[in-house]
Amino acid sequence: MTTIGLDDLSITVGVIIAMSALIATLWNAIKAIKEMTKPAKDLAGRVDEIEGHLANDKRRLDEQEEAQKLLLRSMLALLEHEISGNGKEQFKALKNDISTYLINR
Repeated sequence: MTTIGLDDLSITVGVIIAMSALIATLWNAIKAIKEMTKPAKDLAGRVDEIEGHLANDKRRLDEQEEAQKLLLRSMLALLEHEISGNGKEQFKALKNDISTYLINR
């Protein structure tokens, strides 16, 4: 039977402590890397959210622009009718355009 000497025991304890220190160092390094990259990830998420809002706002502004153009065309037809007394065909076409716009909205 082999006896374990004090030197063998101190070497074993030293190896265990060294391995524990290595694991703790690696753990802290991983934690530090995650903390350093977190602001960039948060910012990327925020930018994606803002780009989504921007796309939604652009779509809504485009819809408003289309509605405004339709209103201006209607007002122009009314002015022309008031001035010349004509334009009934233009009224019918505008009525169809307005109906189409409201249905597709």
